[in-house]
Amino acid sequence: MTIFLFFLGIVTSFVGTITGGGGLISLPLLLFFGLPIHSAIATNKFSNTFHSLLSLATLVRRKKIDLKPLLPLIPLFLFGGATGAAISSLLSSSILTLLAIVLLITALLLSFRKQNKDSWSTNVVNNVPKKAMPLQFLISLYDGMFGPGSGTLQLHLYYQLRFTYIKAIGIARLQTFLSCLGAAIIFFLHGHLMWEIALPYAVGGLIGSQIALVTAEKVPSQKLKVALNIMTIFLIIQLIMKYF
Repeated sequence: MTIFLFFLGIVTSFVGTITGGGGLISLPLLLFFGLPIHSAIATNKFSNTFHSLLSLATLVRRKKIDLKPLLPLIPLFLFGGATGAAISSLLSSSILTLLAIVLLITALLLSFRKQNKDSWSTNVVNNVPKKAMPLQFLISLYDGMFGPGSGTLQLHLYYQLRFTYIKAIGIARLQTFLSCLGAAIIFFLHGHLMWEIALPYAVGGLIGSQIALVTAEKVPSQKLKVALNIMTIFLIIQLIMKYF
């Protein structure tokens, strides 16, 4: 079981870093093996906290992203994740699933809008506009509540804001780190974190995220966007099947 969790962490972290859809794989499998819903979510939050931080540190060290313009967003992301975890027990799984379906369909439709060809290739946008903050907070809140698809929503949002792909990953990693940190603290305080599950899963996640960062720089941006849309469609189908 420990070995399985280790390799599951590698795969889901890789997929999650590249397309934001790691929860499509991990959460159903964790639930399949008998984890309570809150413990499964807590395991994802704990793992995502560490591998997203490592991914972010790698991008900062390589000077792919500048953190200074993003500092005002730290409280927003942290509070959003903590708030989401705090209210997750008040909502039924069907309501959370329906919310995820609506958000992901919206993101998918936005991705098919006509974009300039340099949206993910040569644009040098550095600052996140204030008008995007409400959406960022809602994504962080959803990430803390449930999670699957939150990374996909992040990448769709930063695509619309015309960041380069690597910068989009960097901001998404910062957002994931902080929202998951806030959520993990809340789940820990409520006794939902199962260490024997969370630790090997988190170690695998650290490795998978580093493999993804190398891959992301070598794959053409158009192919990455296609992968993002495919992952979004699969996630929507999975959530619709679960809901009905």
